This record gives sequence, C-alpha cells and structure tokens, in this order.
Amino acid sequence: MSKREDITCNIIDCLQSADNPRFGLVTRKNFDINQLSRQQYPAIYVVTADEERNDITMTGSNGRRAAEL
Repeated sequence: MSKREDITCNIIDCLQSADNPRFGLVTRKNFDINQLSRQQYPAIYVVTADEERNDITMTGSNGRRAAEL
C-alpha cells in the first residue's frame, strides 16, 4: 500500500474507535445522506485526493518540486 493509503486507513480506524464524540458511520464509500438512520449520525465521509508533482528545477534530486493536491 502507498503511504497515503496507510494514512487514510489509520484516520478511519482512529475515528471509528473514538469515544467522545462517538461517530455512527465512518466510511470511504459515498453515501446518500437521506438514506442514513439515526444510529448512523454523525457520519463522516473520508476522501483522498490525487497529487500531481512537477520538477521546478533541472538539478536532479536536490532540485525544487511543486505538488498540487
């Protein structure tokens, strides 16, 4: 797994095990808010984004990079 995927899984695990406040639903799957039961509130939808990295300078590994999330 990628580091980003590991971080996302860790965030979900931490939120699911939280006691105060207790979350009814923590998921990465998109859901319809109108279809949730009262026991599933509060609900959290975890989304990861893509990242694009570009080299700014041509000096190899010591050069500058730009990243856009």
